[in-house]
Amino acid sequence: MTFAIDWQSLHLLRPWWLLALLPAFWLAWRSWRAQNRSSDWSKVVDAELLPHLLEGEQSTRRRFWPLLMLCGWVIATLAISGPAWQKLPQPLYMQESALVILLDLSRSMDANDLTPSRLTHARLKILDILAQRHEGQTGLVVYTDEAYVVSPLTDDNRTIANLVPALSSEVMPSQGSRLSVAIERANKLLDDAGFQNAQLLVVSDGVNDQRAFDLAQQLATQNRTLSTLAIGNQQGSPIPLSSGGFLKDSDGAIVISKADHASLQRIAALGGGRYTPLRHDGSDLTTLFPEELQPLDHGVESERQQSQQQWHDEGVWLLLPLLILAAFAFRRGWLFSVVFCVLLIQPQTSYALEWDHLWQSRDQQAANTMQLQQFQQAAEQFADPLWQASALYRAGDYQQAAELFSQYNTADSHYNRGNALAKAGQLPEAIAAYQAALEIDPKHQDSQFNLALLQSLMEQQQDQQSDSNQQGDEGEQQAGESQQQGEDGEPQSQPGEQSGEQSEQQPSSSQPSNSEENPNASESSAATEQNESTEEGDDTAQATQQTENKTGDESNAEQAQQAEPQESAQSESDAAAEEQAQYLQQWLRRIPDDPGGLLRRKFEQQHQQQQPQQREEHQPW
Repeated sequence: MTFAIDWQSLHLLRPWWLLALLPAFWLAWRSWRAQNRSSDWSKVVDAELLPHLLEGEQSTRRRFWPLLMLCGWVIATLAISGPAWQKLPQPLYMQESALVILLDLSRSMDANDLTPSRLTHARLKILDILAQRHEGQTGLVVYTDEAYVVSPLTDDNRTIANLVPALSSEVMPSQGSRLSVAIERANKLLDDAGFQNAQLLVVSDGVNDQRAFDLAQQLATQNRTLSTLAIGNQQGSPIPLSSGGFLKDSDGAIVISKADHASLQRIAALGGGRYTPLRHDGSDLTTLFPEELQPLDHGVESERQQSQQQWHDEGVWLLLPLLILAAFAFRRGWLFSVVFCVLLIQPQTSYALEWDHLWQSRDQQAANTMQLQQFQQAAEQFADPLWQASALYRAGDYQQAAELFSQYNTADSHYNRGNALAKAGQLPEAIAAYQAALEIDPKHQDSQFNLALLQSLMEQQQDQQSDSNQQGDEGEQQAGESQQQGEDGEPQSQPGEQSGEQSEQQPSSSQPSNSEENPNASESSAATEQNESTEEGDDTAQATQQTENKTGDESNAEQAQQAEPQESAQSESDAAAEEQAQYLQQWLRRIPDDPGGLLRRKFEQQHQQQQPQQREEHQPW
């Protein structure tokens, strides 16, 4: 913001407001004239007595207020008229277009004629569309034999982009390829959102639904178009299965899925849209969205920026002198108003309040916080215990999350509680939680998988624990044998030749024959020589002392031999515990982070709620 006024560019955005000055001047003139008439005592009072009869200050004050009101009126009128002298870039409009993407999730999209699969290329292309679409609202519908809404119309493309990688044919509760139900679901989304002009984009490898062609032709009457993006080539390839092998038909022959570009081109022509095959250079998106997604060169961008330049209304600055004049309107309380304004200027603690928060519940605000990866803050905002537990789980507070999940007696709640307990290292409690989930829903596949995984882990831990116990028992047995050997060698540990013979019989003992290797031997010989030249009493005392020294040395050796297997067993136990902890961490990493599980259960629930209808026979892929 610059305060330099360009007088040549100065003009009024709303000049007709200057007409409001005419009644202001007229009222000011009438007020001034009335005051002169009411206070014109000079005609009836002598001029010498007039100063003593009139209060000059009061007369001046009465004449001051009309002038003050006139100044305020003029300043307010000029502010409303919109003085402007500079242009600032401002968005002129927001494009209110609507796009609904219809993604085919039938088995044929798993064909690998496009490496690694057609569906992988389709997902990447949808992510490109979401990344380049900056205006309007976008929705996503997936379909096989039935259609399901992944995301309603929204301008938050990042949320849709987070869901796209989880889309696969395995999340769908049924198979088939009926585009007609997807078109009907897309029309319902557009009608509910109030969009008349909209575009439908079909991402598929072919259309074999005759009713879809009829619906596409009806879209023209609704000011809606249908475009197609063909995935796959016409040579085709087998459809691999996740369990291994390839998809086969009822006769046992391997199905070769070929992309039907002709049907996609035909339905796009009936729907008044565009058709293009998948291309890796981005020209397919340029064909489908020539205006919305086409990159702009520098020249076009400069022209658009100039077209977005608007005169900036500077009338707000005239409110400052108007506030000063308003302070005098308080008359006796004008000083208080000035002090109050000064206090408002002082910096205060600000609290961010978005307008959207006024129309959102606590759970909706917490969900937005959760999308920003602020899980701990989201857990504090959530009012719903299940959402709060999910936020705590992602924040790493598994114990608290498990306690919140335990408040509900549903299969999903027990399953989530089991995951939290497993993350917390409480494997037996996690197994019990998975078993509780299977008691409510025996077909809960995620609980079955995690339960089997935990049970196998517990068995491996028990095997490792039994192996470590056996190693500990062997260590204790070796310690006992060493102790027994020490007891057997104790009466034979005499000085002289017997000690040497005992050393030869027990290789585990140190050789005492060399005085340099065993200082105890030199001490024994010195003691023997001294015994020859001393009295009997001294000889007996010396022999007793020598025997005690020998006994103490042997006791220390026995303690050292006992300590060695104990330390070995302790180190083996620590190694086993560390190995168990590492294995637990590896197992926790093996727990599948299945983002498609939520979509799978959502689609299954919708599939069960839908009423069975009479449908034409279509190929199941």
